[in-house]
Amino acid sequence: MKHLFKNSKKYFFVTFFLFILSLLWIFYTYNDKFQYQVIKNVTYNNIDSQKEYSEAVSSNYKDVDISFSLFVDSKDNIVDIFQTGSLGTGLIMRFSQPGLLQIIIGYDNLLGNKVYSLTDSFEYNKAHAIKVIVTKEKHLWVAYDDILVINTYDKNINFDVSKFRLGQFFHDEKITKSTISNLKYTYTLFRTVPAYSIVKKIMTLIFFVLSFQLLKKNIRIFSREERIKYTAFILVVGFLMAVFYLIGQSILGYTYPKNTFLFNPGNMFSDFIGPVNNPDIITYSFFMASIKLFFYHFGTEISLVLFLVGSIAFLTLINIKEIAGKKFNTTSIFYAAVFSLLSYPVLFAINRGNFELWVFVLLYLFSYYLNQKRFIRSAIFLSLAISLKIFPAVFLIVMLSCKKFKAAIYACLFTLCTTLISLAVFASRSSHNVSKLISQYVNTYTIGYVKEYVVDNRGLDFGHSLYGLLKLRIFSFYKTTNITDVTLKKITTLLNSYTRIQISLLVILSAYILFIEKELWKKITLMVIAMNLLPFVSADYKLINFFIPLYLFINKKEKSRIDFLYIILFSLLLVPKNYYTVLLNLPDTSLSVLLNPLIMIILALFILFEGFKNMYVRKRSSYVSSVI
Repeated sequence: MKHLFKNSKKYFFVTFFLFILSLLWIFYTYNDKFQYQVIKNVTYNNIDSQKEYSEAVSSNYKDVDISFSLFVDSKDNIVDIFQTGSLGTGLIMRFSQPGLLQIIIGYDNLLGNKVYSLTDSFEYNKAHAIKVIVTKEKHLWVAYDDILVINTYDKNINFDVSKFRLGQFFHDEKITKSTISNLKYTYTLFRTVPAYSIVKKIMTLIFFVLSFQLLKKNIRIFSREERIKYTAFILVVGFLMAVFYLIGQSILGYTYPKNTFLFNPGNMFSDFIGPVNNPDIITYSFFMASIKLFFYHFGTEISLVLFLVGSIAFLTLINIKEIAGKKFNTTSIFYAAVFSLLSYPVLFAINRGNFELWVFVLLYLFSYYLNQKRFIRSAIFLSLAISLKIFPAVFLIVMLSCKKFKAAIYACLFTLCTTLISLAVFASRSSHNVSKLISQYVNTYTIGYVKEYVVDNRGLDFGHSLYGLLKLRIFSFYKTTNITDVTLKKITTLLNSYTRIQISLLVILSAYILFIEKELWKKITLMVIAMNLLPFVSADYKLINFFIPLYLFINKKEKSRIDFLYIILFSLLLVPKNYYTVLLNLPDTSLSVLLNPLIMIILALFILFEGFKNMYVRKRSSYVSSVI
């Protein structure tokens, strides 16, 4: 690669690999097994209710796991269930009054402890499964009858495990084997690795120094070939980085989700298999429902093979055309293969078997023919994409910005016709009438969907929406991921106001595209951001659509000195970032849930800033010309 670091390829590659190595080390410093060293590990399976167990070793960093079955007769009048540590500074489970079961934990405040309620309607004369976990990161997790009732992170948690006893420390004969059974008490004491903080600071410093050097040396104009090379290079390094990280996680003994950046292997292709095996259920749209009927007649296995082979073939052909172009040689084919096979959203979409692969192909054809100024063809493919999933409708704004009003109207009419024909086909084999089918469809994507994915936390898994980011902010503020009365109230407030946020941001982006932006790739980029960022729920397979503006960016004729920044931002959206889970009871909620929305916001701000800057330059040039 020419012009890099004073024309030195070797220096560039050494620097870039050091950059990747330092980044990898940063992620590994968040790994427990690098940060902490085990001092002692103790497990008790058979605890004498009349005996007190002591621990001489003390540590500020401890993992505690207590699980048992609790059966209490209403006549027993039991108060304390168990205690650890000295009175008032340990971890205590007790009935503060009949029916009110609580956890009291040592805490850095004036009282020295904090109280959490498990239930205020404890059912007597019945066995209850209870599990209590406290981690060295100060995360309290309590399950009551297999339902998570407490899940909170608080840096002020500070309890003692120097002693353990069932019942009160003042000899309580009410706790017997019939009261507590299958008890397992495990604790692990840790100390921090002395070199941990030093290594982390050094690696962080290297990371920022090399990042600055890379940006400083590459703020310049790039050729088409350089855009492809840099993007492919980052995709390869990002993919290998994730693979090495996950191999390391597996070696250290971690299982799903910490040893893969894809979905649960047991649910592979379920986005395709589930809908096709249930053709009477409307998924996404009536057009999609009709397509499912087509696949249903071939059987699951044949249909899946046809879907995957066809999707991968189209994706490969698109990348050969856009990346390899007319230079059909080994290097260009390698770059096309990297774009096709090593990007996270492609792998994730294939892993899920999601129809977003088809949406991507249709949107690509829409943008291709729009760029070729063949507007009717462009409108047809856009209408098919909208018929599959409603989100691509935002691209009508791009058509309007090109002043192709007739094509936009055609796209709307084609969408309506496709939907009505699909509805008729679906209704012909259904026992319900059309109004019943529409009502069923609306209920599916309002009541049930909102409850499970929008209010509850299923929509956070492998997601990247702005709503999810704001929801995590609520959980962070209240230090819990539980849907409690308090968090439910805040989430409901967010839910009620988020539609206004969606409309406001979409109006701003639309106005910018209609009246200010001139470059097609930037218009498409902003609408892809809107399609991914603004919905309540956006799964990671939708990130595949960022390839569409990336193709236009790579092949653009306009020159810009900040091309390298765009390359980095596009590439970061296309590499795996599922490096560690953020929240204990949300195993599929990783670092990417935070990073992807932030990267999209930064990308949008760059485009807006450059657009307003160019508008100012044009107006100033026009003013100077008029004065002269």
